[in-house]
Amino acid sequence: MTKPFIAQSSQWHRNLRDSERVSAGPAVRIDLEGKRHPGVVMRMGEGRLLILDPADALRLANNLADALAENKSTTTERNRP
Repeated sequence: MTKPFIAQSSQWHRNLRDSERVSAGPAVRIDLEGKRHPGVVMRMGEGRLLILDPADALRLANNLADALAENKSTTTERNRP
């Protein structure tokens, strides 16, 4: 099991707000030769956070699923007040 990051209680409302603003969608990456490649963009609100290669996006999706599974057994189900 991975040691969890501990978010401080003083950041509770900010973390809820940020969590609601994160999204992902399709992206097109253009290489140095001008060729187009698929990708995934991660955003926070209207800003761009990351452009991911599809393989890295899948790896991250698996990491997210694993983190949720680990948390399910160690935290309460209710995440919002």
